[in-house]
Amino acid sequence: MERVIVDRFEGSIAVVEAGLGRMRNVPRAQLPPGTREGDVLLFDGRTYRKDAAATGERAATMRSRTHRLFGE
Repeated sequence: MERVIVDRFEGSIAVVEAGLGRMRNVPRAQLPPGTREGDVLLFDGRTYRKDAAATGERAATMRSRTHRLFGE
């Protein structure tokens, strides 16, 4: 199972980071409904599904880093 992170959307394409800075374009229609930038997805070779726990952990880490940098 491959883990990817949604970097951004460009129209009907999602740009995902597939590890070690490798970026890949994925048709947005292949992603689960409601997928947002920063979501962590698992890809089994056929379908993508959201990893809610990993997405939550990543969001908490990003908030912590922002707070340390900017005091917000």
